[in-house]
Amino acid sequence: MFFKKVENLEKYENSNDWGKAINLLYNNWEEDKDNPDKLLRLATECWYVLTEWEFLTINKVELNKEFVKQKLIKTYSDVNLKFSNNDKVLVMFGYMISLFPFYFYDSNDVTEETFLKYENIGKEMLKKAFEINSTDYINKLLYLGSSNQISKDLNTTKKDFKQVVDSYFSQNTEIERYFTEVLTKEQ
Repeated sequence: MFFKKVENLEKYENSNDWGKAINLLYNNWEEDKDNPDKLLRLATECWYVLTEWEFLTINKVELNKEFVKQKLIKTYSDVNLKFSNNDKVLVMFGYMISLFPFYFYDSNDVTEETFLKYENIGKEMLKKAFEINSTDYINKLLYLGSSNQISKDLNTTKKDFKQVVDSYFSQNTEIERYFTEVLTKEQ
């Protein structure tokens, strides 16, 4: 499985208790900051909550957007320090950053210079993950998909990935359902 199972995460998500889900994942990561799987679980959960903020049922007294963003920024700082050659980490962060760069920095970016800088960082991460392991379905799909060109290779890889998607994602959490849809959706 791409994402490791975390006890109680599914329960918290199903009850729309996003604050408890993020705190659970943050505490897991704090206990073992050298574990890339725990880093990815926390980062992708924060990213998902931020990107879906307006559509999720969130207790906004218990959880605020800035709190979630700061957790995501904190995980990103560890990517550069500890996981700059881990293709699994690079591909996920590259994807998340290239789509929503503004969740990864603190700035009032009036000129959009910082936005563009981070967007390019995300694209470079996707490229590096693909260069490290070009046969991994996720690396290949997210890298090829980031090129804004529909290619025969992308469509063929998506069809092949559909056959094995269940060995990558258990479909038990929101982020797993999200990536299953993104990675198997026909263009």
